Amino acid sequence: MGGEIGLKSTSGLGSCFSITLPCQIESPQTSHRAPDEALSEKGPVRILIVDDNPLNRQVASLQLRRQLVQAEIEQAENGVQALEKIRSGHFDVVLLDLLMPDMDGFETARRVRNELPEPQRSVPIIALTANNDAREHERCLAVGMNESMVKPFDRVLLSKKVLEHAQRLV
Repeated sequence: MGGEIGLKSTSGLGSCFSITLPCQIESPQTSHRAPDEALSEKGPVRILIVDDNPLNRQVASLQLRRQLVQAEIEQAENGVQALEKIRSGHFDVVLLDLLMPDMDGFETARRVRNELPEPQRSVPIIALTANNDAREHERCLAVGMNESMVKPFDRVLLSKKVLEHAQRLV
């Protein structure tokens, strides 16, 4: 990212670590961030959050609940659990981590699209990934995911994407 990491240490006194990253500061007038307010929902949205990290699931769930107050959120900790939950339930949107043990997000999406009956087969899937590589995004689309978003995500944007995909099903 073009930054620097520094360390100053004095025996017996301690250490000081520093990180410098080149960032542009946006003024409030040019900020692209939407206001922190609940979005307009046309009823409850059923969301499945799939991530092997419980903290990531909790953060996503809390952030979505701040924006989508009527959201009904379930969680799965891996692709195997996700596939079973999708098979036996109805979700408007699935938020899917890509790197998980047992069954990764790519295989999970591939199996949803190829093995499940309708309407489960067509559930919108949004990948949540820490990888901002365009090839990763293309891989997501190639296995049938609807789109991908980079973590950490903007909660307003994620909520808007969830609503956008959920409303396509109506």
